[in-house]
Amino acid sequence: MKALEWLIYLRDEKYCIPQSKDKGPPSNGELRRWIKEGAVLYNDAPLTLETTIEWPIKSLVFFPNGKRYTTIWRDGT
Repeated sequence: MKALEWLIYLRDEKYCIPQSKDKGPPSNGELRRWIKEGAVLYNDAPLTLETTIEWPIKSLVFFPNGKRYTTIWRDGT
């Protein structure tokens, strides 16, 4: 599964994704922009549109360089 497909799945099926600035679920375009701007870290590396999501997932962090960031998953090992 590619990065954008995975974020759409997390938004639509698991509901574990930050809200957009408009206080609702982010659109596909907004998710794409987050990826392009490096606002999503997957296993401690920025996601790209070409990233294929593989298990195990060690971390998923949104907006790591902002004043407020969202950690969805962080494996302590």
